[in-house]
Amino acid sequence: MEQFLAGVISGGTATLILHPLDLLKTRYQLNEKTRNTGIRNNIKNIYMQNGIINGLYRGLPANIMGSTFSWGLYFLGYEYLKKQVSNYRGQLSSIDYLFCSAVAGTCTASITNPFWMVKTRVCGQDYNNPNSYKSTLGTRFLIQILDAFRRIFVEEGVRGFYRGFLAGLLGVSHGAVHFMVYENLKKMRKKLRQTETPDTIEVMVMSLISKITASSTTYPYQVIRSRIQNRIDNEARIMTVAYNIYSKEGLLGFFKGLAPGILRVLPATCITFVLYERIIQALTK
Repeated sequence: MEQFLAGVISGGTATLILHPLDLLKTRYQLNEKTRNTGIRNNIKNIYMQNGIINGLYRGLPANIMGSTFSWGLYFLGYEYLKKQVSNYRGQLSSIDYLFCSAVAGTCTASITNPFWMVKTRVCGQDYNNPNSYKSTLGTRFLIQILDAFRRIFVEEGVRGFYRGFLAGLLGVSHGAVHFMVYENLKKMRKKLRQTETPDTIEVMVMSLISKITASSTTYPYQVIRSRIQNRIDNEARIMTVAYNIYSKEGLLGFFKGLAPGILRVLPATCITFVLYERIIQALTK
């Protein structure tokens, strides 16, 4: 369980620190009229109108639950599959890394999609909408999330929690590319340096290169998934949403929120992987 615990701590820490950028990315993705500009002004406006907790950290509980379980389950499944494949095939290849990552990602997505669904709804709702998820003074931070879970279940059923699931499965390719590049970089580093454990700077560089590679090739699925999750009707389909984005917003529409997403994901990746590697070291000594 070392991998699960390390994933929970590292993923949760990164999310806690960088949630405001995740919130802003989600709001960009859901708005057909906005552009990837004014990050500083948008964060300032959210803070001025709603403060830190109910503004910049809106939706944090769902994001924390989604991130901790996602990273914990992902690392647990990924390391387990690597061990099994290694026992069977010997040294792992790039295809083996892709396979292990894809299977771990698919299993993780099927468990954590409800958290991402709620996070998208809460982060994307109009702050002044009287029909928004319940918030009461003093406890609104958590009550809002609980009310979102309740209303989605009552109004949309269990299926409501799995809106965007198929689009989310496209995101499995993101994790697969990310870990394939990261593992191959670790192999190269080990061969060059002749040491088993990478230092902090090496982990940061390898995680950044692998994350940039994965993000630049798979980002559009995040926009499609967010649009599907935020729709109330049942006609949202991957190809329909993709066509609407392209016809109304062009190719750039698929990259809305990329700027705050990159600002969030790069430090988040560094924090997550550095903490993960160090926690694993500490737990396995």
